[in-house]
Amino acid sequence: MATFAEYAALARQLADQRRETDRDAVAADRHRSALRATLDQLTRRLDAQSHRLDQLGRAAGVTADPPAAPGARPASPTVSPAGT
Repeated sequence: MATFAEYAALARQLADQRRETDRDAVAADRHRSALRATLDQLTRRLDAQSHRLDQLGRAAGVTADPPAAPGARPASPTVSPAGT
């Protein structure tokens, strides 16, 4: 039969494991939040670059075809003749 001291030691061990698990969960949540923030920032930057490239393309007379279906070969841009 286990003694009170053994039960107390087991309770402390379980409490320590629980705290460690909680710390790991908080760290994982912070990591996911940081990844999400980084992804959002990169998405905004790519959107801004895409917009700027569209502006430059229109200024140079280059039009891009609409996005192709996944797995399809990308279409090459077409150049409008000067003056049109």
